[in-house]
Amino acid sequence: GDVYKRQEYMGVKEMDMTDEMIKDRWSRYIGAMGLDAVAKQANSSVFLSGLGPLGMEIAKNIVLGGVKRFTIHDNRTTTYNDLSGQFFLGEEDVGKNRAEASLSKLQQLNYYVKVDTAALDKQLPTSEEEIAALIDPKVYNMIILTECTSEVQVAINKFARKHKMPFILADCYGVFSRVFSDFGDEFVVVDKNGEEVQEVMIRNITNEEQGVVTLLEGAKHKFEDGDEVIFSDVFYKGSPIFM
Repeated sequence: GDVYKRQEYMGVKEMDMTDEMIKDRWSRYIGAMGLDAVAKQANSSVFLSGLGPLGMEIAKNIVLGGVKRFTIHDNRTTTYNDLSGQFFLGEEDVGKNRAEASLSKLQQLNYYVKVDTAALDKQLPTSEEEIAALIDPKVYNMIILTECTSEVQVAINKFARKHKMPFILADCYGVFSRVFSDFGDEFVVVDKNGEEVQEVMIRNITNEEQGVVTLLEGAKHKFEDGDEVIFSDVFYKGSPIFM
């Protein structure tokens, strides 16, 4: 059995990105991120520790964005200090566990995400065996930590790197903040800026080994060294070379 106590909110629906109703509901998000990216996200499971003001902001955005499963961990109880920044906590929650008090409100943001809690009565472990029992690499695709000790951060980062799990650490102390991300040695950026593919009109290509491409007069491009360029509708003396 699971040595870590877990709690989940019932009534969750399955998010099937082949369902036209689902795609219609997330049409604006799909338009911004692309269907492939949204589909991958919808099949991801994320573990987040720390439900303070920063952790809740992260949690809110992940649940609204849509993942398959989202597990929250926090062994701290709510204090009046939390009420100034953690928007899902009220005076009635003072003395209660922060994650447990936030669970139902987080779930209500998106019933296509399974939101649950884990190990609310324990601090995050530092041994590999205990970390694996809590954050099973066969279940979770990403780990996010906030408000953790340096010892815990290093231990879980090593665990995540070993199992090729993306790892993000974030903290905010007043006007000072930090973010550390470790996506491993094999992480590939397939869209570095999120911009639409650029099309430009070409006037001429010289017939040389190192050909020179000239754009139409007044046309500008934003290509950089290393960018991949695809040529189409190329003609030579009025006849198409390739389309």
